[in-house]
Amino acid sequence: MRVFRNKKRRTATILHDFYIEKIGMRFRFAENKGYPTTPFPEKFIPKFKGEAFPKKIKLYQEIIGLIFYTVIIFRPDVAHAIFLFCRFLTNPNPFHRRLAKRVLQYSYGTRFLGIKHGVIQTIPHLIMANNASFGNNPKIKKSFKGYEYAQESFTIIYLEFEFMPANGFTKPLSLNKFEHFRAFLNLYDAQHEVQGGLQTR
Repeated sequence: MRVFRNKKRRTATILHDFYIEKIGMRFRFAENKGYPTTPFPEKFIPKFKGEAFPKKIKLYQEIIGLIFYTVIIFRPDVAHAIFLFCRFLTNPNPFHRRLAKRVLQYSYGTRFLGIKHGVIQTIPHLIMANNASFGNNPKIKKSFKGYEYAQESFTIIYLEFEFMPANGFTKPLSLNKFEHFRAFLNLYDAQHEVQGGLQTR
């Protein structure tokens, strides 16, 4: 774990990039020219009707275990994929192993994403979501679509059901929806800080 401190902005960013880089070197992901933009494709994962070989089971469990550690502490954007793959720990098929490696590839490609703490200059937001349109008639208060209410201390902004943050923890998302989900998690890309050599501890 690394903590990058920006004294001027009074922020601290927690990264787990060294750990992810070690995994990438172990599985030779560092040699890849491109990486997945999402950790999980929009496809159903079937159960394996056959029986996996012990060596393949061990490899699959090793992959899941390696990334599970960093997911729990630093990378909630990968949580749904890992928890879903845990269903197949005892009998994974080749498709499951490919998808598990995809998660590792995605994590390596985004290894500079971290959790940023510090002073927030923007107005705090209360995010609300609803899965009904209520007739789409704001004049008679039967619709919340596009509705925004602001006070000095907070802002309430309508969020459509398909962009609910909870979707990122319960289902595979398209690239557009996944980017919205990751933005809500407030994961910060600290690559320029790493390259700039800010104070680390």
